[in-house]
Amino acid sequence: MRSALVLLSALLAVAGIPAGAAGPATEWHYIVVEVDSSGRTEPVYQTRVRLAAPRASLSPEQVALAHERNDLPNKGVLDVELSVGSEVVFRDAVPFERFVHVEFPVDKEGRLVRADAALSRAAAAVRVPAVAGAVLSLRAGAASPLELDLDRLDELAAGFRLAGAVPQGIASRLSSTGSPANRVDLLIMGDGYTSAQQSTFTNDAANTAAAFFSITPYSQYQNYVNVLTLFTASSQSGADHPPYLAQCSGDNPACCSDPEAQGDPLAGTYRATAFDARYCAAMVHRLLVVDASKVLAAAAAVPDWDKIFVLVNDSVYGGSGGLISVTSMNASSVDVIRHEYGHSFSHLADEYESPFPGYPACSDIFGPPCEPNVTDQTSFAAVKWKSWILPTTPVPTPEGSSYAGALGLFEGARYLSTGMYRPRESQCLMRALGLPFCSICAQAYVKTLYDGGWGVPANGIDPIEPGSESPPPGTVQVTGSQLFSVGVLSPAGGPPATVAWSVNGAVRAGQTGSSFLLQPQGTGTFIVTVTVTDATSLVNPAMAGTSLTSSRQWTVMVNGTGSLLFADGFESGDLSRWLH
Repeated sequence: MRSALVLLSALLAVAGIPAGAAGPATEWHYIVVEVDSSGRTEPVYQTRVRLAAPRASLSPEQVALAHERNDLPNKGVLDVELSVGSEVVFRDAVPFERFVHVEFPVDKEGRLVRADAALSRAAAAVRVPAVAGAVLSLRAGAASPLELDLDRLDELAAGFRLAGAVPQGIASRLSSTGSPANRVDLLIMGDGYTSAQQSTFTNDAANTAAAFFSITPYSQYQNYVNVLTLFTASSQSGADHPPYLAQCSGDNPACCSDPEAQGDPLAGTYRATAFDARYCAAMVHRLLVVDASKVLAAAAAVPDWDKIFVLVNDSVYGGSGGLISVTSMNASSVDVIRHEYGHSFSHLADEYESPFPGYPACSDIFGPPCEPNVTDQTSFAAVKWKSWILPTTPVPTPEGSSYAGALGLFEGARYLSTGMYRPRESQCLMRALGLPFCSICAQAYVKTLYDGGWGVPANGIDPIEPGSESPPPGTVQVTGSQLFSVGVLSPAGGPPATVAWSVNGAVRAGQTGSSFLLQPQGTGTFIVTVTVTDATSLVNPAMAGTSLTSSRQWTVMVNGTGSLLFADGFESGDLSRWLH
């Protein structure tokens, strides 16, 4: 169950700090930091921003959950603590990526291979309230924390590496479906677009978003996402294409030893762009990357972002996943972003067998646990998606049989041909491009929307719109009729969320709308509760838990005589016949 979001003023009050101590409740420091391989943290950019949806301070349990999800060899967590004296007044856990990666087909069957590039310095964006007299502590792993005096931060920022080097962008909205406090805020940026190509970027962003949201489960939940754009002009159009050189090694932007570069029509060309887009990172021609620190710094212009896509104005196939999803404007670009978002947002594993030596192991038997769509369990009772498997489907499930279209347990996943299993034989975008997501991957996306961990709100999206409750939840004293109502968020692709109203624990049959009229003619105390549940078929009921359910409660103190009457589904203009 969920409660309304806690605003910053309430947060500070709980912490014992007057609301005025932080200045305006929406004034925040936006700090871009880099973390090296040892965990040493360095700030490279800082500005002040105003957030439409202030970030809530995380509980120690939420911080621990962030570590559970992200303390991996290829990922990390930046622990953020803001203290006044000896008291922690704000706490956050900011994930960062130590690698960028790319998948691309290697044969006509569309089988994928993965390539990674280790980052010498990983980037992260930290957002903390501007609290006078506070000290900010940033710690990555076992490294010594970096401590910053917030009262001096504006002064110190003048000496940061990216100070004055971040180009100004032009922000706009592609779609606005609700408050950033209860939505995923997706920011689409571009690189390699000149000032004369702003309309090209606008069209590319709109077309990419439309195509991205055209498949299940993204389409059903498009109204859970605000899509914003930020146009940042580059001096030149395109991206860097290092020339082929067989002897090249490491991550050298001056050359590329990948034989694929020999077929690059733009090999040897370089472009001056806002975010330094370049092909052949780590000697993988298709691994297209940008300077993540510069991207995050520019993104301060749209500070409520939760996830970022960067479109590179180049037609050669390429892209990368990680903290930021990057793609060229090749015809396959949308599939690349859909797949990479499956990794970065839904925490999905790749389902193909192409070897990837050294990739961190997982185990649902011994730990650390595997991603939602892969497992090493072979006993039906222990398979985490067993609720989706028909009793007539054998486990493990043979390939090339009548079970090819069924959900089962097919061997070969997560870069292993044996010992690791996937839900579908072939039909999943996490196995090959050009395919839909399987049911297990679609379910993971929906549950992640509601579970959170990707930004604001920290606990995930609430099917009862926070702040929509009338009257506000709590104690209500009435002497006559009282209408209770909430704003209900249902997936655009349906079905509508189910709504149930109850009084003193007894569900009122037929009361299934967003409003509920209580007309008391007696005295006493009554507990009115509304419960809203996403009724989607994309999540198996046996695996839903409480993620898809939200409730609000009122304690109604009634003075009067007589009985109680209940009604439902009225607009405000319909109440006159009940209130007279």
